[in-house]
Amino acid sequence: MRASFALFLGVVVLSLLNAVIQSAFRLSGTPVLVGALIESVLFLVLGAHMRAGRPWARVTLASVAWVFVVVSLVAVYGLNGEWGGNLRGLVMFTLVAIVAKLAMIVAATLLMYRPSVRAYFTEANEARPVGAK
Repeated sequence: MRASFALFLGVVVLSLLNAVIQSAFRLSGTPVLVGALIESVLFLVLGAHMRAGRPWARVTLASVAWVFVVVSLVAVYGLNGEWGGNLRGLVMFTLVAIVAKLAMIVAATLLMYRPSVRAYFTEANEARPVGAK
């Protein structure tokens, strides 16, 4: 559980770092920064609820994570036209950041569904009073 949460925190850091660098060097505009902020807030809020043992947060976090996997793959496809530009190093950094982010999302999602984690959610759910959120 902790490893999965730590990986999602890593995704947040990479997303924000990549967005700031892209914006600073004008490789992309405000939409990338806004997207990274939305992604970060979603991962942090859902991750906190996941750590609290809420089963719905685990399912929602996995769903949101896979949406961002698709978005990241589209971003990689969009970088294809930038390879010949003057910003080759920045494009390579962005590509490496996206691939690292994808690997962390896949690993974190797989870790969320290990048998020991399932037991954690079951115990946390049973310990919660009836009617508590």
